[in-house]
Amino acid sequence: GWGISPRGAGYTFGQDISEAFNHNNGLTLVARAHQLVMEGYNWSQDKNVVTIFSAPNYCYRCGNQAAIMEIDERLSYSLYVSIFIARYAQYLTPLALIPSACSLIPLREQESHL
Repeated sequence: GWGISPRGAGYTFGQDISEAFNHNNGLTLVARAHQLVMEGYNWSQDKNVVTIFSAPNYCYRCGNQAAIMEIDERLSYSLYVSIFIARYAQYLTPLALIPSACSLIPLREQESHL
């Protein structure tokens, strides 16, 4: 079902809602963002929804990993996790963050036909 978001704006939705949404729209997955996930990504609702967070060490203080999802022309996907190397953070400007302080590690998490 639906609920009021604990953040004060918007709503939460349960697995029944995501399953119905995917079914009614011919989808198998909702990929969403804009929510801190410490591991970079998080599957929920029986893999009907994945949350992806792409900012490593959010606000220079969270110590979280970041992730990206790559989808090819066959709708196969790969998830990549970026591990932030905190010991270098004090020497980096925001523009230097990606190449210098993070490394992308491909996961074995791949599926076909979204």
